[in-house]
Amino acid sequence: MNFLTPRVDFFQPKRCSLMNNQLTTPGTDREYQIGGFQGSQKQLAQFLSRCWSDTYLGRMPFPIWSEDYLTWQLTDPQRLLAAYQGERLAAVLLGTPFDFRVASETCSGAHWSWLSVSAEDQGHGLAKKLDHRRVTLERELGAKLIVSYRFTGSRHSKAERPHSKSPSKKFLRKFGLWIRPIDAGRMRKWNYNRMESALTQALIPLLPTGSSTVNGNIRKLTDEDVGSCATLLNEHTKHCAVSIAWTPERLKQHLLVNPFCHSLVMESHGRIIGLVAYHILEFQGRTREPVAIIDLIAFRGASFRQQRQLLLDTVRRVRDQGALFVVKLRSGDVPTALMTTAGFLMKPPDMHLVLQWVNQPAVVPRRKPLHLLWR
Repeated sequence: MNFLTPRVDFFQPKRCSLMNNQLTTPGTDREYQIGGFQGSQKQLAQFLSRCWSDTYLGRMPFPIWSEDYLTWQLTDPQRLLAAYQGERLAAVLLGTPFDFRVASETCSGAHWSWLSVSAEDQGHGLAKKLDHRRVTLERELGAKLIVSYRFTGSRHSKAERPHSKSPSKKFLRKFGLWIRPIDAGRMRKWNYNRMESALTQALIPLLPTGSSTVNGNIRKLTDEDVGSCATLLNEHTKHCAVSIAWTPERLKQHLLVNPFCHSLVMESHGRIIGLVAYHILEFQGRTREPVAIIDLIAFRGASFRQQRQLLLDTVRRVRDQGALFVVKLRSGDVPTALMTTAGFLMKPPDMHLVLQWVNQPAVVPRRKPLHLLWR
């Protein structure tokens, strides 16, 4: 089901000439300066919203990144890149730092996304210049890996398509999403595809809701849980070809520092055996609706019934918060049987995971599970 557009990280640029952090497009008198973003999170949120609305409104769904969301996600000012024409903001490309485990090695890097180019500046090579600048920046910071996505599930998407022009940039494989629809009536008004809306309306009454009894206590995460949850996550994802290496400090920043993230744990006999973390973000379709995005699912020592109940309880809470549906990146880090028995539907693959190596590329198996965020 083509419900969503992920955070496209790359517009296709035209050829351009580069010099001294300035870019002049052949045949025009436009000159841009590439550097750090100069402005507030509110101004950044307004710019993103305007760019994506001008490009995709009425064509395909896209997220609306709020000031609170950007404050939560963008923790490193060095990784906020922008293109200016004079004092006018023309484009941005944004990243957030993570350490990744690749095979037996832990390396520093970042999730990069939120590429937004003003409608009047598209086609002037800004994506290429911003990409060059971010690789240079990551090299200066001693990082090795850039993680991003390219959405190709709509003819309207301006995302970069797979190519072999850059040996350090690997289009690893295509991904889809897990989708758990909640409100059929609102989805019918929101979705562009009437056939999908009709199918959703037929399926929702058949999806499980779960019971109120479970052998385990489900509650909100606290400061005292962070260390145990970091251990749980790293153990749960140790089989993945690429995964985020969670330290207690990095996990606390992600789960607790900003109230934008909601985190639930399942506890049994005084021990954390399950974790689910999600956030709610508005998406613009034919209407604007809140969507719940699950970032983290991890279990250790929990029975299948307990795992299923934690997911069903998450769906119930998300419904109470008014979300239209729930999504989770389908990358193999959570068993298929668990997701389907909890009422999640498979969305066909429509986005490419891109691993961009700053220096020497590493070999990553194409079919092994991965544990990454959808950014």
